[in-house]
Amino acid sequence: MLIGEARRAPTVHEVVHALSLPQEQLVVNLLAVRNDDRPRYFAALLPRVQELRASTGRPHWLVVDEAHPFPPTRSSS
Repeated sequence: MLIGEARRAPTVHEVVHALSLPQEQLVVNLLAVRNDDRPRYFAALLPRVQELRASTGRPHWLVVDEAHPFPPTRSSS
């Protein structure tokens, strides 16, 4: 399943919903999200993905291509 287009960004809800469907494989197209807005988008998305994983075990893998604009953050633990 592909969500997002060059002219329409997927919502966080759309991504999480698609990830909750065990029979689906998902590709998220973020071309419509400005580069400057992508860290904020991921900051909203990743906690939701972590919640889904904690409750369902999915997604098994999360691959982020072109992730170099996102500097690593230090864990508070």
